[in-house]
Amino acid sequence: LRYMEKNKQAILNYAAGIFDGEGCVRITKQQRDNGRSLQYAILVSISQKDGRLMDWLYGNFGGVVYMSHKTSQDNWVYNWRADNRKGYKFLKAVYPFLIVKKQQVEVAIRFQERLKYARHKTKDDQRRFAPLSQSELNERESMFLEIKKLKKDFHKSKNPNVIEYNFKSMVQV
Repeated sequence: LRYMEKNKQAILNYAAGIFDGEGCVRITKQQRDNGRSLQYAILVSISQKDGRLMDWLYGNFGGVVYMSHKTSQDNWVYNWRADNRKGYKFLKAVYPFLIVKKQQVEVAIRFQERLKYARHKTKDDQRRFAPLSQSELNERESMFLEIKKLKKDFHKSKNPNVIEYNFKSMVQV
């Protein structure tokens, strides 16, 4: 039992490292078919050329794996995706170990947890949901924009020993 717990910890640490470097979390927004309402959802993905990592992610966290063709190069890339509840479970599990994408994940987790309380079934039809209020739509849009802004933030290293290289400095005369 102790070994299994250590193994679980190692899996979460590794997954967090891969996600921090190769992953993406976003809140997607799309117009519904009826054209009257917006739909928001979280999407978690990791892309890489080697399919073994995708098999590992799928085996440990579920989701879906697919291949896509990169247009800038003549090769294929594997993509692992988890959305909504599966994406939320993954993000909650790796959150304590994140560094780079920690703030983005905080927004996504807050977004998904909010969904539990935002929708109420209509009185006349238990299978349908009542339309979202304007304040709820505004809140979702705000989180959509917040995560979009966080994706553009990059921080320089504070290590005083970091050396900046450019092509000219690397060429010896």
